[in-house]
Amino acid sequence: MLPLSLFGLAAVPADEVDSLPGFGAPPTKHYSGYLPVGNLSQSPGLLHYWLQESENDPANDPTVLWLNGGPGASGIIGMLTESSR
Repeated sequence: MLPLSLFGLAAVPADEVDSLPGFGAPPTKHYSGYLPVGNLSQSPGLLHYWLQESENDPANDPTVLWLNGGPGASGIIGMLTESSR
C-alpha cells in the first residue's frame, strides 16, 4: 500500500481548481476529479476526489483522507462543515 502523501505528487494538472463559486481563488492548490475504481459488476465506477493542500507546509504536513456520505449525503458537504482547524 502506498502512503497517501504520494497522492499529492500525482495530482492531475487538468483537475486543478482555480476558482470556487462565491469565494474566488482558493488559498492553496485544490484538485477535484474522478478516480476509476474496480469492475466487479462488469460496470466500471468512478470515485470523486477533492484534494486540497495544507495551508501551512504542503510538502511536509500529513495528508488527510476524508470519507463520509452515502445515499442522500455528500462527502464534500461533510468535509466543509464537519472538519475543524
